[in-house]
Amino acid sequence: MFLPRSIALLATLFTTAGPALGYIQARNGSGAGLHRTDFARIPYLVNDQTVAGLRNDQGELIITEDSSPVEALQAALDTWSSVPASRVRFAPLEATNLERSSVEGTQLVLFGDSPQSRAVVGGAVAVTRLFWNGDGTLLDTDILFSPSLPFSTNLSPGTFDIQATMTHELDHALGLDHSGIASATMFALAAR
Repeated sequence: MFLPRSIALLATLFTTAGPALGYIQARNGSGAGLHRTDFARIPYLVNDQTVAGLRNDQGELIITEDSSPVEALQAALDTWSSVPASRVRFAPLEATNLERSSVEGTQLVLFGDSPQSRAVVGGAVAVTRLFWNGDGTLLDTDILFSPSLPFSTNLSPGTFDIQATMTHELDHALGLDHSGIASATMFALAAR
């Protein structure tokens, strides 16, 4: 099975006492490393309106008609859960009617168009909102996909890949920062 380079390198983060090469741990304002304590079974909920053919408030396509978005999101979760040397495990993805990111301890995946999602995502492809306590323990990690960009699960021209984007954002949800390695999952830029 092919695992993105950063996944293979990052697996050691959760299996060794010392720092692993190839990852950068994100830090809070006081310098504490961001980390999870629930890494053995991290639950994510996806808004139940995340379907093929989803459009934004201007009628522009967010998810192509021939895509399988929920399956791609689950595949990203499974990528981490299948790393043999990693203790990170994600629970199976579940549906919810929640439409807004907030600090309630529920990890959400949102594609829908709203003033909040547009403000949070800005010009990015997707953003993981990280909420932590004073020691850097992550309490809530919602993932918002841009409502102004097109996504697909079949590499349709001009779209961003849902699974690759979700895998990148899950790394942030684990407390990791961007990498300077262009081929790494955590490289800061994504191509259509």
